[in-house]
Amino acid sequence: MTDYKSLEVALRSEIKEGKATILSDIDGKTKEYSIEIQKIFINNNENNKSFVIKVTDEKLISKTGGIIRGLSRKPNTSKW
Repeated sequence: MTDYKSLEVALRSEIKEGKATILSDIDGKTKEYSIEIQKIFINNNENNKSFVIKVTDEKLISKTGGIIRGLSRKPNTSKW
């Protein structure tokens, strides 16, 4: 089992377009879900947006209705 507490965060220059995974604890347990990184903003320092993703994991889409909170630069503390 992966120890999610010890994962490193990639630098913006290390992000690549294509298939990837995100971590979410939507069910109270941290799990990986499939996404696709569609666009990368290497030099965007104005609003700190690094990339655009598309959630491709059907389980995550069905659990959230297609809306994923907390993936912006502003933390969201509300429960799903």
